[in-house]
Amino acid sequence: MNIALYYRVTQCYACGHGFGDLRRVVFDEAAGAYREDRLAAFFDDRGLVDSARISRDGQEIAFMVCRSGHYCGAEYAQNFPDPDADQELWISGDAGRTWRLLGAALPGSVIVDARDGDVLVEERNYWSEPHRQRSELTDEAWAAVLARLSGLGLLDSTEGWEKRSRWIVSGDEPPPRSEPEPPRLGGLTWRRVGAMPDGAIMWAAEGQEEHLLAITDERRNVQRVYGADAWRWGPDPNGDPRRIPVAATDDVLVRNSRTSQPPAPGLERIATAELIDLATATIRELEGLTLPGAVGPGPDSARNEFYLFWAARPAPDQPSR
Repeated sequence: MNIALYYRVTQCYACGHGFGDLRRVVFDEAAGAYREDRLAAFFDDRGLVDSARISRDGQEIAFMVCRSGHYCGAEYAQNFPDPDADQELWISGDAGRTWRLLGAALPGSVIVDARDGDVLVEERNYWSEPHRQRSELTDEAWAAVLARLSGLGLLDSTEGWEKRSRWIVSGDEPPPRSEPEPPRLGGLTWRRVGAMPDGAIMWAAEGQEEHLLAITDERRNVQRVYGADAWRWGPDPNGDPRRIPVAATDDVLVRNSRTSQPPAPGLERIATAELIDLATATIRELEGLTLPGAVGPGPDSARNEFYLFWAARPAPDQPSR
């Protein structure tokens, strides 16, 4: 069961401080040890990672990077980008060992998917008239911003769209998004029980005296169906928010597990991960892998960090250097 867990370290969850640092922990079952590396280390001298995606096989990784000294519009925020913001799109095809610059991006863009050497990006129109009224820029400065961004896909007319998506390399537009539909399997009634950060959705049904779990990927394809004599996968049937599935890869479901009480001053819970073998419905906690749920700015520390498990993929042969 060699898998790679990816977790984020961010200053503030869902409040506009960017995607944050992305770290990878590889659990090597044969060696009984963990290997950890920082995928964002390559960009320390370039800027802040605003968004990221990892292909299903874990080999392709795409980062949107806001150049140092600027604010480009974070993935979870709606604040207006700096007028001189520079945002770059980078991709790795070898699990983060080497990186290639795909080019500049429209500030405020976020990555939606990465696969087959291409990156799906959602662009946001911060340059329509309603945003113009909030920008506090002079007419001359506003015109200069539009001129600078005209070569990055901003249309001559900035009206008429708020968000749009396109594949950067091919230029293709994806089909319109639709609400996920339940699987059509076994004539059963499937209900949605949870969604994971990488886009996968969990569905539940009961049939043949079994509790069934189906996982659909971010493209709404059914990956596999699993059964057990009791509901073992989470979310917790009693609504416990501390045990939340966050990622799935192959036959393994990764579930957050958090303590309910601060273990020490300045710490707001401890986070670890449980691995659920979907084929056998057995659960194992990853002993020795412990992350602080959050570090608050206490009297001896000015840090304010949130640690969030984010994705799981097949482990690469070696961690990036």
